[in-house]
Amino acid sequence: MDCERNIELTSEEVKNLMIRVQKFNSIRTIDLIIRNNPNIVGEFDMDESLFANVETELLYADKNCRKWWNEICEKYKLQKDLGFRVDYESCVLTLL
Repeated sequence: MDCERNIELTSEEVKNLMIRVQKFNSIRTIDLIIRNNPNIVGEFDMDESLFANVETELLYADKNCRKWWNEICEKYKLQKDLGFRVDYESCVLTLL
């Protein structure tokens, strides 16, 4: 039987997660666009050097999201290998 546990987060903790996830998603979107259509950079007269570090930036954004989770685990004494979801409006973290 699944047992979910809810933890109330501070609005600042949720805000920090949202910023990190939004950055990851935006970089991931750019990465997918470039991978699926590498000519897009030239089509829009963009400097290719702007996109040279997309993979590195994506890894950094991923590590930043994981860092948030590690900080939350440490603060609330949680296992790092648990799954979770966050309700941004109610500031509730649900462990799965």
